[in-house]
This record gives sequence, structure tokens and C-alpha cells, in this order.
Amino acid sequence: MKLHTLLQPLIVLILLTYNASAQAPYQLKSAKIEYVFDLGFAQGTKTLVFTDSGRVEKVVGRQVIDTSMNAILPPGFRLTKAEIINIFIMQTKDFVYSINLDSMVGSKRPRLTIEIDTSFFKSPEKFVGEDIFLGRKCEVWEFGPIMKIWKWKGIVLKKETEADSKKITEYAISIDENYILKPDEFTVPPGVKIKEAQF
Repeated sequence: MKLHTLLQPLIVLILLTYNASAQAPYQLKSAKIEYVFDLGFAQGTKTLVFTDSGRVEKVVGRQVIDTSMNAILPPGFRLTKAEIINIFIMQTKDFVYSINLDSMVGSKRPRLTIEIDTSFFKSPEKFVGEDIFLGRKCEVWEFGPIMKIWKWKGIVLKKETEADSKKITEYAISIDENYILKPDEFTVPPGVKIKEAQF
């Protein structure tokens, strides 16, 4: 089994968490935001572009997995060189696409647009104050004892997670609120083979 197969679900979760609601997730119509992240065993960049207040969005990410992670991998999965993975995630109003830009193969599944009443669950998040990040006034939230996030207009601009004395970070490095969307901004890249996701 290739490392791509093992790590792809993890990468998808890191790059983008999809909203299971039809409500607009952001209080901004459109923007382009560049991020950098450090997972400890891997570092990378991602670009988020959205419109319709986040109902339609895409993330293009590049992750470099360092060979230093060989210490925690069994022999059959160890790397001989740094592993670079490029991925494209897009959600339209009807579908979610997950594409490996190296193999040019992806999957497509219907997007969930259900409203779920979670008021009877105890929320793990706790509002701890406000902070300025990239010149924007953010709400700072804690999720349990290990994760802290900075939100601006519903958009996560910064994440910090600490576990086992290791810190995982992700933060925006630029925000373009006047980004002009390209005509083909939210289309599958040419040459990609799309498979319907199996449930």
C-alpha cells in the first residue's frame, strides 16, 4: 500500500472541513486566503478560494512529508525521499470533489445539506476572548485542552494544537478580500478522471 493511500484521508481532513449545513458559513461573500501549516512530520501550504459566502469553495494544497517520519513507520512504509502530495478539494452547491493532482484521479460525492439540531449536545468549544491577527479582529476559541482557533467572520485564520509536547500549527499568511474569481475557478482541472464515490 502506498503512503498516498494511507495519508489521503488525513490530508483531506486537514485541508478542508466541509459544512453539513445549507447556511452560509462565512460573513464575507468571497475571498482568497493563503495558509501555511506544520504537522510535525510534514509541512505545506494551501489556498482557500470561496464565493457565495462559502457555499462554494475550493482548497488547493501541497504537503511535503519529511523522511524523518521514518522513525515511526514500519519498514514497508518508509520513505526513500521526501514525499510531496498535491491535492485539490472543491465543494459546489451539489457535490464535493477530492482530487489527487499527482495521479490526476479524483472522486465525487453528493454534498450533504441537512440541518442538524445539536443543541442537546454539550459543545466542546469555549470562547476565550479576542485577538488581532493579520490586522483582523478575531474571536479566539478553545476546543478542549489541546486546540485553539482564531475565527474572523466565520473563517478560521489560525489553529494551534498541542499533544504529547508536539505543536501542530496552521495560519493564514495573506487575505485578499478583493480577489477576482476566474471564469473556471470552480471547475474540475482538465485531464482529471473522476470516479463516483461508493457508499
